[in-house]
Amino acid sequence: MTTEIHARICELTTKSLSAEIKPIKPITLDYLLSIVSAELSVSEKLIKGESRRPKVVLARHIFCFIARVKFGFKLFEIANFINRAHTSIIYFEKTGKDRIWTKDEVWARWYNRSLAVIAKEYS
Repeated sequence: MTTEIHARICELTTKSLSAEIKPIKPITLDYLLSIVSAELSVSEKLIKGESRRPKVVLARHIFCFIARVKFGFKLFEIANFINRAHTSIIYFEKTGKDRIWTKDEVWARWYNRSLAVIAKEYS
């Protein structure tokens, strides 16, 4: 086989493979926030804000837990994104683990629904 033919086969193979593979977009904090916001019907502004209403706090905790534990975002990235101190994110992470351990059904339902949407978009 000549080098020209070999080069052409490699080129065609590469083109056909790249056409079949969907590019996976990176997961961002904006994207995670939009998913949690939509699933819990809480505005993104409220999640990033100072509200202490139970549903808003729940959404904030779930967002931070998913971002930190499932996707490995750094404490300061999440904290800066939602205008909190990094210690708040540590607390949200601990609270999330406690809620999983105690089998908090409400928390688990919203957490699993948010993860299901993310998994569906990235499968």
